[in-house]
Amino acid sequence: MYTNPTYLTLITILSLLVFVCITDENAAPWLGIQFKILLLSIRKQWLLLKMKPDIWLMKWRMQRTLRKLQQDTELNRIIKEHEDAINSGSDVP
Repeated sequence: MYTNPTYLTLITILSLLVFVCITDENAAPWLGIQFKILLLSIRKQWLLLKMKPDIWLMKWRMQRTLRKLQQDTELNRIIKEHEDAINSGSDVP
């Protein structure tokens, strides 16, 4: 049997919630509503993090994407120069 305090605490809390839901007919709908409110607030925070551009996380993500695009553009330019040098027959450094 598990003797981990976290496990025992979780089982105790869940058992208490089940007992309250069985004995009180309004407890289960109330807990369901509270759970939905929690999910909505988590979703709201996630959308704010993703959509609002003036926060630090979004600025960081945009700068990172811009750096990757700049590196890809620079790499493509170097590859094109190399291919042009090979096609023209000159020595490649």
